[in-house]
Amino acid sequence: MLTSASEAFGIRNNNKNLDQLIDSQRALAAAYKDAGVTSVVGYVFTAFGCNYEGEIPISLVIRSMRDLLYIGEQVRRAQSCARSASG
Repeated sequence: MLTSASEAFGIRNNNKNLDQLIDSQRALAAAYKDAGVTSVVGYVFTAFGCNYEGEIPISLVIRSMRDLLYIGEQVRRAQSCARSASG
């Protein structure tokens, strides 16, 4: 899973603003859950600066990390509940 801390980077590289990027990752996480994927890796692009926007405020980096961690946790919990129910 991925997102960007930079709005400009998300738009130029994925044609999506930050909210749209997170929404697309929610859909991807649902597909992971349905497929029984047990490990999810996340990346926050432009956490240390952006070639379009320059320095990125730490608050945006933290927001992006928080959003991905939340989505990943939802996948993990769903998989854990599914294993408990079948076991």
